[in-house]
Amino acid sequence: MQTDASDWIGRYLTHLSSERRLSPHTASNYARDLRALESFCDAHQIGSWTELDSGHVRSFAALEHRAGLGPRSIQRRLSAVRSFARFLIREGVLTNNPAIEIRAPKAPKRLPHTLDPDQIA
Repeated sequence: MQTDASDWIGRYLTHLSSERRLSPHTASNYARDLRALESFCDAHQIGSWTELDSGHVRSFAALEHRAGLGPRSIQRRLSAVRSFARFLIREGVLTNNPAIEIRAPKAPKRLPHTLDPDQIA
C-alpha cells in the first residue's frame, strides 16, 4: 500500500487513544488487526483504502479463518476494520463502509460447568 495508507492507520490509532480514550491494550490489538489488513492489501495489490471493497474484506476474513485464527479474533479484526472505515468516512477518504455487511464465523458457545453432589454438600 502507499505510505499514505499507513499514515491513516497512525491517525486512527491516535484517534482511538485521544478522542475515544480506549485502553492501550485495545488500541494495540486494533493496530495489529489493521496491520494484518494492510499486509493483505499489499499481497493483493490494493494500493489505497478507496480500492478496498466488501469482497476484499470477506476474502481477508476467510484467509484469516483458513490460517487458523479463532472466530472471536476474526470478529475483533472485522470490528477493527469497521471502526477504521467509519473513521475514514468521517475524514472524507471513503464514501461507504466495505466491512459493514461482513460476518465472522460463529464462535462455539460454552456450557457452564456443573457441580457434582459432593461439591454441593
